[in-house]
Amino acid sequence: MAKDYQVLIVRRPPHEQGAGFWEFPGGKIDPGETPEQALIREIDEELGIQIKIDEDLGVYLHAYETTDVNLRVFICHQTGGQLVLREHDGIKWLKPQEIDPQILLPADRPFIQRLQSSIWARSS
Repeated sequence: MAKDYQVLIVRRPPHEQGAGFWEFPGGKIDPGETPEQALIREIDEELGIQIKIDEDLGVYLHAYETTDVNLRVFICHQTGGQLVLREHDGIKWLKPQEIDPQILLPADRPFIQRLQSSIWARSS
């Protein structure tokens, strides 16, 4: 999600798989939802804010040891609400160039280069 050309990442808490790693916020798509609808719902549930989707950066399939993740990343902006951490234990707003891929979950890493070369990053 973009805020003045910054990216929102959140840290997984100690009790979750991938604890301590950072990720792009979002979650699973419920039956009958589009990816866009799922992201809007998940961001509201997890962070208490409303968003508008601006750009689709695409889909990436990542194979973990126990499961496969089909990750879709969108550039968004906040339209309302107050940011509250409901499921994560950390939050950062960073310029795309400031993101070290090694702090992210492996499934999120391929999108860093896309973010760093996107129009959003070039405008900052």
